[in-house]
Amino acid sequence: MLSPLDAELLSEWAALHVPYEVVARGIRKAAERALWDARPDEPGLRSLRACRREVKAEIKKYLDRCAGGTSDAKPVLEADRIRKLRAALRKLARAQPRFAEAIGRALDKVSTEDQVMAVLARSLPFEERRGLARQVRQRVAEAKPLSPAGRRMSRHFHRGALLRQMLELPTFW
Repeated sequence: MLSPLDAELLSEWAALHVPYEVVARGIRKAAERALWDARPDEPGLRSLRACRREVKAEIKKYLDRCAGGTSDAKPVLEADRIRKLRAALRKLARAQPRFAEAIGRALDKVSTEDQVMAVLARSLPFEERRGLARQVRQRVAEAKPLSPAGRRMSRHFHRGALLRQMLELPTFW
């Protein structure tokens, strides 16, 4: 459910002809910042307008990198993200050896950030994993009523954000 102002903002972003991943990164950054800065009883983001600054920065970053480029610009950007992801995971494995085995599996088989977050979440001890699941359920319940697909996406996002916060991992973009 989008407000008319949010729909107008989305159409402006669409008119720029940037990949949806760029806009999604901006929204994710804004949501993580809101999650990090929020008080315990304060809800997260309520509109896309609250994400405007981060999305605008991501679009600018994308356009700066792709200026004068060809259609090959996107894979280069994705390869850079994967390289940063792998470097951060290696650093985590050195800092916290309990994740070394799971990170080794993740580096061999997994290629997306969501898959890596799932592998790391599964490698947590049961009590920590259960606590993380409780926090995720609580965050999803605080959101506006969502469709089943929206709830699933929200759970994946919150799991990744809370896990990055718990493990003190950087964002991978």
